Amino acid sequence: MSDKITMDNFDAAFENQLSLTQAPKWTPDPNQFRPSIAKAKEKNKGEYQAILRFIPPVTGAPWVKKTFHYFQEGFGNSKRTFNETCRWHLGRDSVCPACDSNISDNKTGNEALKARAKARNRRDRYLVNVLIVNDSVNPENNGKVLWWEMPVFVFDLIEAKRNPTEVNAFGKKAAAINPFNPFKGLDFGLTMKETGEPAKLYHASAWNDEITAIGTEEEIAAIRARAFDLQEILMNSILSEDDFRKKFLKTTVPGGTEKTFESLSTIAGGDNTGIPASFTGTLQGK
Repeated sequence: MSDKITMDNFDAAFENQLSLTQAPKWTPDPNQFRPSIAKAKEKNKGEYQAILRFIPPVTGAPWVKKTFHYFQEGFGNSKRTFNETCRWHLGRDSVCPACDSNISDNKTGNEALKARAKARNRRDRYLVNVLIVNDSVNPENNGKVLWWEMPVFVFDLIEAKRNPTEVNAFGKKAAAINPFNPFKGLDFGLTMKETGEPAKLYHASAWNDEITAIGTEEEIAAIRARAFDLQEILMNSILSEDDFRKKFLKTTVPGGTEKTFESLSTIAGGDNTGIPASFTGTLQGK
């Protein structure tokens, strides 16, 4: 079929070009482990259960700490979600509009603005590689090495095994175990269960205390070779300063555009108080 544009086929070709103007639809990374209660409910399960092994890559960090901003704000009947990696990962001299806004809010001394800054504050998770031994909800994951953005609670469970501090009735601490050791490590039983308290979503998770290898030396080498570069994943998740600012304003400013200087001014108390310096160029049309 000829690609030549003629009077007869121009309109059809133009329609194809119009499709390119649409924002690309977000699709999840197929290499990311994404356990969720919603997925469990879709399959008539009351909780999400999976058995995992934490896998250290051949090179690079076994885990990477990710700091991000997550909050929801609404205008009228609509509610918008902001969920983006903090740009301070690029260095504290890098501009993070969310952090700048929080600093400005806190400096005002206004309790409402300080509460807003607290709601928009940074949160932490940890990126790790996991071997899916058994996924009760998504069995197609079994045998795969995936990267997981795990909560701080699970990271603390890992650290409690690596560096035990509790002393038993005989005055002795438990022996340290490295869950990342593929030769002498532990299976982790992940359980996500609704308890009425979101902070306790993972609290039913537990270790299998039997120390095991995940395979032969050759199998372990092959599994580790499938691990992902976690630092690269983190850095690829960081928006440009301009895109971050646009999304932040769309979430936090009525109208969702950068033109509403008055909107930010009103939110901040009627003048420029509380408006971070990183916004002034954009808001003044520079």
